[in-house]
Amino acid sequence: MLKDGEPQAILTGGTNFSEGGIFGHSNAVHIVEESEVARAYARYWDLLSTDPKSAALRPKINDLYVLPDGKPPQGTGAIFSPRNGLDALDWYSRLASSAETGLFMTFAFGIHPAFQEGLSYRQGAYAVCAARRSHTTDEERS
Repeated sequence: MLKDGEPQAILTGGTNFSEGGIFGHSNAVHIVEESEVARAYARYWDLLSTDPKSAALRPKINDLYVLPDGKPPQGTGAIFSPRNGLDALDWYSRLASSAETGLFMTFAFGIHPAFQEGLSYRQGAYAVCAARRSHTTDEERS
């Protein structure tokens, strides 16, 4: 949402805006009313508007959206892809492995090996993970 040409809020998530999507699927939508986050999304969409190839987009994403060290800062942030490597996936995996009381994650395309060890034994933590299918590597796909 823009106000006087400036990003103010975003609506994002995995909602399919159709009758089947609203009444037949499990969807999530997020509304963030923080101008800093809205500006981050606007920059991202500006990058995507030219339909760039992933190879050209990756270094720009890495430069514009730096991952935090350790735990994320207070408030709302945004991490976008594609990236040059697995840094974001590794960061999420470390966060998941450090969960002390609860972990709730959805893996749409299988649980990546980076998460499997941390999820296999959760002393004192409750983990709920949903995976659509098992993870396959690039080598297994070819």
